[in-house]
Amino acid sequence: MEQFVLGLCRELNKAGHQNEVLTLNRLFSDPQKNLLASEELSLPWGTIRIHRISAPGFTSIFLPRLGSFDFSVFDVIHYHCVDAFLPFLLQKIGDKPLVITTHGGWFHTQRLMFVKKLIFIGLLPRFLKRAQKIAACSVSDYLRFSPLFPQTVLLPNGIDWQDFQNQRQDINPFCLIHVAANRPSKRIDLLLSRFLELHQKYPQTKLHLIGSGPWPGHISQDLISQPGLILHHEVPHEQLKALFLQAGIVVSASEYEGFGLAVAEAMASGCIPILQSNQAYQSFVLDVPGKGLSGRLTDYSVPNSLLTAFDELLAQPDLLSTSHLCRNLTQIYDWEKVGQSYSDLYSEALLEMSMPKSTISLP
Repeated sequence: MEQFVLGLCRELNKAGHQNEVLTLNRLFSDPQKNLLASEELSLPWGTIRIHRISAPGFTSIFLPRLGSFDFSVFDVIHYHCVDAFLPFLLQKIGDKPLVITTHGGWFHTQRLMFVKKLIFIGLLPRFLKRAQKIAACSVSDYLRFSPLFPQTVLLPNGIDWQDFQNQRQDINPFCLIHVAANRPSKRIDLLLSRFLELHQKYPQTKLHLIGSGPWPGHISQDLISQPGLILHHEVPHEQLKALFLQAGIVVSASEYEGFGLAVAEAMASGCIPILQSNQAYQSFVLDVPGKGLSGRLTDYSVPNSLLTAFDELLAQPDLLSTSHLCRNLTQIYDWEKVGQSYSDLYSEALLEMSMPKSTISLP
């Protein structure tokens, strides 16, 4: 989400908008790290001011202390995700136009799913109806939000696809890559089980597993230490680009995605996807007339499902053409286009409220 906010601020800055970001003063992944209450970042495209507030509590339930923060100087409030922060925000922003980006809502895990759905249907409409526009960043989010909120539009996330472009002359399908935070919803245990089956048939395969946070405790040592598996924690951007270039296939067993940024970036680099058939990922695997499928969708809970999809790819006569197809498909997520779409969304919200333009983002 932070990467999305940064990219959006950059594009809005180019378009002449003034942007400031309001967020929490701690990282849930590193709660001991002290973050400044306010700072101004100087970036190649301009500067951006970040405000941070305290929010005692836990990752799912916390109490934001907005204090005397002055929302009156902003013309549009852009709120990211749907969580416990929103009711507190609405008490402070008055009649300012409000735009919300879904980012998957809070449905990334099955934990307390029944309660989440009850709140989503019974309580959240009281708050979400206050928004002028709700941007669903994937088909799955659109299908979830639009029946309840007619102001919902489908607006996928942006990626810096040009930054991942390269001059691939060949593709190595026996090198796989997976990039994601180590959350239960990513189902890394299933991914590793399917990779073990693949590796048994093709001992030359390897899997770069890149993730932030501790590995889930339910993953057995046998899976984590299996042959062909190369473990990484978070890697710098340039190293990630190099790993994408080495890989021929991007894999994910994720049960649920708000968008699927890492997969889109891998595809922009030319990796062919073999993905869990969830609603967000269905946007990445398309049957293009005259060019074929851009990858494979499968069910990672089924034994040998990755192996079957892999064999189908190997049977294709020209994987390099499929790789180029993947790269071309990601151009629809170009940040310049997405940034303009958000500018238009702000204009529509402002038109409803008859106000001029400027924004603050709240990741």
